[in-house]
Amino acid sequence: MARSSLASAVRQIATTVDTYASSQALTGPIRETVTALAIRQRADAIFTWSIGATALDAVNVDAGYGHQHVFLPASPGSGALTADPEHEGSNS
Repeated sequence: MARSSLASAVRQIATTVDTYASSQALTGPIRETVTALAIRQRADAIFTWSIGATALDAVNVDAGYGHQHVFLPASPGSGALTADPEHEGSNS
C-alpha cells in the first residue's frame, strides 16, 4: 500500500504540473478555472502521499527500523495526515 500510494501521488503531481502548465496559455475565467483545478489536483496528490507515508512509517516501525517521516506539507483543512511527533528512527 505504501509503495502504490506514493507512486500514485507522484503521478498525480505530474498531472497537476501538466494542468498548471496548460493553464498558462489560457486567459480570463477559463484560466482561473483550470488553475483552480490544478490546486485541487495538488491537494488530492498530497492526500494520497500522506496515506503512503503513514503506511511506510508503520511498516518501518513494525520491522524495527523506527519511524521514517516522508510527509509533504499540506494545506490546512485538506484532510492530509501529518507527521506524528515521534523522533526519526524511534520505535515507539
